[in-house]
Amino acid sequence: METRKVQLTGGSTYTISLPKKWTELANIKNGDALGVLPQEDGSILIFPKDSKKKEKRSISLKVESDDKEEIVRRMIGAYLAGYTEILLTSKERFSPEMRQAIRQITYTLIGPEMVDESADSVTIQDFLDPSEFPFKKGIRRMYLIARAMQKDAVTALRERDCQLATDVQGRDDEVDRLYWLIAKQYNTLLIDMGFAKRMETTSVEALDYLLVARTLERIGDHAKNIAKHVEIIIEKTAGCGGEMSLLLQKVAGFSDSVLSLLDDSMTSFISKSFELANETICKAKSIAAVNKFLMDDVVTHGDNGRLTVSLSYMMASLNRTRHYVIDIAEITINHILSTQ
Repeated sequence: METRKVQLTGGSTYTISLPKKWTELANIKNGDALGVLPQEDGSILIFPKDSKKKEKRSISLKVESDDKEEIVRRMIGAYLAGYTEILLTSKERFSPEMRQAIRQITYTLIGPEMVDESADSVTIQDFLDPSEFPFKKGIRRMYLIARAMQKDAVTALRERDCQLATDVQGRDDEVDRLYWLIAKQYNTLLIDMGFAKRMETTSVEALDYLLVARTLERIGDHAKNIAKHVEIIIEKTAGCGGEMSLLLQKVAGFSDSVLSLLDDSMTSFISKSFELANETICKAKSIAAVNKFLMDDVVTHGDNGRLTVSLSYMMASLNRTRHYVIDIAEITINHILSTQ
């Protein structure tokens, strides 16, 4: 780390000299304006004024196999790393299956579009300015989708609606898209401190948003899993009544309790309420006994193997969501204390 002495000029202005190597690297000329951004730790960030413009970052990926999942993973990795242009090249002609996989992932991610392609190359460009999509907006959208997924999955169970259960499973892609965008925004913030100012947040706050987004993405995964098993439960309980119907009502009621707690945990995070977050944690822990009771009830009435397995998986997913509710409330408490 270089050090610079502070000098007093004009009787009231403090000045320091800039490192010559940095000025050459940043192409700073006499008379250029620099951005000065105070940081929470007492330091300041100095950057060229035009660095606030979206910088084009390119990467070239060589496709050397027919493994579609591998290239999809590499494309997602490049997207999360903040690259705005991805060039895919191959020594041979892209197969129709590989080209379709590439096209599908551009539909899945928010921003990227195929702008050029030939027999052995594809160019993908990201047209989205991540600073135009605030963290709070993405988090709220993820929460609403994941919540609706679980609610509709249980509604499908109550109304024995397999079509609704199938529809729920298709919504998980939208939750994933939003999570990847928030992860990309966080990674961009780490390499461009000025980006945090444009997003009106800090690196500490952004990490909390990322943690909540990851938790909501997992809640969406479990809602999808619930919907998948609801289809089996509907099939295997056709014509059943009595105790089995009562058990399904209890399972649906437990889901309602978990959703209510999810609402409270997200409200506490958005409003930064320590009291509500702490209360939510206590309530979520208190209904753990209900989950255990229902799991025991599932095993007791498990005269159909596949039905028992699906009910068990459904209860396990609801219980995991209960744990994620606690995670969000704990993130909220940590967030409040770290920003005081």
